[in-house]
Amino acid sequence: MPVFNLNRQALIAAMITAAFPLTSQSAVGRVEFAVGSVNALGQDGSARSLAKGGEINNGDTIQTIDGRAQIRFSDGGYISLQPNTEFKVEDYTYNGKADGSEKGFFSLVKGGLRAITGAIGHTNKQAYRVNTPVATIGIRGTEYLAQFNNARLLVKVGNGAVYLVNQAGDIVLYKGQVGEAGESSKPKYSSDQPVVGSAGPTGGTPQQTQQEQQNQNNQNNIFVAGELRTEDGSPCAIADTCFSGDLVQLDQLNQLLQGPLANLSQLAALDAGAVYSATNTVVLTNACSFMNSTGSVTTAMYINFMTYDVDVSMLATLTTGYLGGKFVEGYAYGNAALNPANGSIASFSGTTYTFDSGGSSFGGTGFLSVNAASLNSSNLSKATVNYTFSDGVGSTAGVSANMDGVAVPNSSVSAGM
Repeated sequence: MPVFNLNRQALIAAMITAAFPLTSQSAVGRVEFAVGSVNALGQDGSARSLAKGGEINNGDTIQTIDGRAQIRFSDGGYISLQPNTEFKVEDYTYNGKADGSEKGFFSLVKGGLRAITGAIGHTNKQAYRVNTPVATIGIRGTEYLAQFNNARLLVKVGNGAVYLVNQAGDIVLYKGQVGEAGESSKPKYSSDQPVVGSAGPTGGTPQQTQQEQQNQNNQNNIFVAGELRTEDGSPCAIADTCFSGDLVQLDQLNQLLQGPLANLSQLAALDAGAVYSATNTVVLTNACSFMNSTGSVTTAMYINFMTYDVDVSMLATLTTGYLGGKFVEGYAYGNAALNPANGSIASFSGTTYTFDSGGSSFGGTGFLSVNAASLNSSNLSKATVNYTFSDGVGSTAGVSANMDGVAVPNSSVSAGM
């Protein structure tokens, strides 16, 4: 069973981004797999080769030539690009949660792709779109295949729904349906199928071809997991085999997370956890009033649905008063603190540390006491937490946070302290 311990760096990063980090701050995605010739053209026209672990930036145009690439974006979305495909990240913004500022606008210039959408578009469907020369692909669901060749676009829905729109009209496609669009022609249903297969690139070595086939199999497992079933039709919540490595169907986990308390058993069977976050104003008061300080505090709560362990971290950024320019960070760990019967979280405590902008400690250690916390029994993606903390010079503050959560796989979180 995976251990849901978070090291200090992972806590701070997750707290700031409100989700587990996948890429550097400037990157919007990461290459999970690449074989054959795969390049990226930057906004400045510079070209670079892409390999596993390579970063994708806003404005990049990805060209697979005779290769393939699979890319995971920072919102958990996933794109698999077929050979001879040109795909551009037009405008991508994701700050760790769906707060209205997120957007994922892409262009499929030519070729084929498979897609599983992430947090972007989950609530605001208009925040996600893929433009092609003949029509725009929008989503009302999570999984689809698209192929654009010879001025003809074919789209097949794997789960949920997709709409195609151009100047001539629009059409909505549901699970299993195929639609097509051509230049100046209204989108329509089609009996043809987009050809998005798993054959290796021309000239690939046997090792590359074998690795690619395994990677393709992993991705196929993800598409099956989108229906909460394994490849043989067994429910994921029973079989616990829906995920391969870190290729996780985050969108499906988030659908479960937005459900009632009864979904905890499914989340546990799927080896899932959640990261909750909120930012509040904060006032630290002291017996000596001239030592009062104000600023903001970002709170993160991490829950392992397999063990019901709950961890809380906080980072207060103080801007005015005695501690202006200083930071207070704290951590508290509650073993089996979540009560799955009612969603309540038992009280637990930890320690805080104060430091300046250069990272040097300031004063002594303080305390962090989680007094009360609970999940929303009808929507597990919502939580509340009330806690008090002190800095290293005897000032204290109380925080009451209403938190929004996103699902994470437990295995994705760094272990150890």
